[in-house]
Amino acid sequence: MSFSVSEKDYLYQSLSSKTPIRPDGRKSHQLRGIEASINFLPNSNGSSRIRLSDGSEVIISIKSKVVKMSTLADLIELDLTIDNLRDDLTFISDWTNILRNSLLRNFADKFECLKLTTRYYFKLYVDVLFLSSSSNARTTKTDTSFLQNPLSMISFGIYLALKSTRLPLLISNSNDKDIEELPTFNDDWSSTVLLYPQDEDEEIKENNTTSQNSSSPPLLFVLSVVKNNLFIDPSIEEQEISDCGLVIGWCSGKVVSPIESLNLNQSGSSEYIKGMHGQNIIEGIKMIENVAATVSKGLDEIVKDGNNSVFMDSIF
Repeated sequence: MSFSVSEKDYLYQSLSSKTPIRPDGRKSHQLRGIEASINFLPNSNGSSRIRLSDGSEVIISIKSKVVKMSTLADLIELDLTIDNLRDDLTFISDWTNILRNSLLRNFADKFECLKLTTRYYFKLYVDVLFLSSSSNARTTKTDTSFLQNPLSMISFGIYLALKSTRLPLLISNSNDKDIEELPTFNDDWSSTVLLYPQDEDEEIKENNTTSQNSSSPPLLFVLSVVKNNLFIDPSIEEQEISDCGLVIGWCSGKVVSPIESLNLNQSGSSEYIKGMHGQNIIEGIKMIENVAATVSKGLDEIVKDGNNSVFMDSIF
């Protein structure tokens, strides 16, 4: 999307003022409404689909495979595909690494859940397809100005897909240290086991404890920095005039890594790329601490219901 100089200046002044006004009328801490559904791909262990009102869509498929390996880093493979773009683009590789590293850092407590025997493990393949609604898509390495940063949207989808992922029930002996034996499973889908059991969440609610005591997939939140103001879930218009971007992770009731800067302005103009101050990071962390629990709760309700749901901006 391309803006004239006067349009960019007007939007920048509006967002950098003491009482900023976002183009779509949202408050600085409000996310856009999304429509989400789970378990719609019959051949996947877990799946999800998220749509924004502008037509952008992300589809997540998670499949498992029995492998012989022992390190967590080898047990999660993530592939990101963006419609109409080549897979070897640098920023796609960067986004893939951010998503995969976020999973690995916060997946250690699930390592035993992937272990089948002393020799064999489940390996998870996370396939992500992002469909942008922008009409001026490009497939070159230099022109990517059309694309808004989808990390938040993708992480929400991965969260839902992992929460709905089911793994086959092992019926063979788990101790194959002395005699190697290929694992065998119950072929009844109703006997499969959730990777993230819902009874853990229910126990937390009953005991009125915080989600820090439970395990959940990580979430990523992208913020736009315009002078001293921060805006969560920036639209493509806001990204084009951002001084800088910030991505902050959230997992199991607390802020986690990554906490790092991003280049949200892909228009090729350096006029609005000015970096950020340390105070911006502190304010961004505070904003995520106030918002993330509500987002996580809303996503959990979708998993619990198992039906299509719609996030309304008002719940954020």
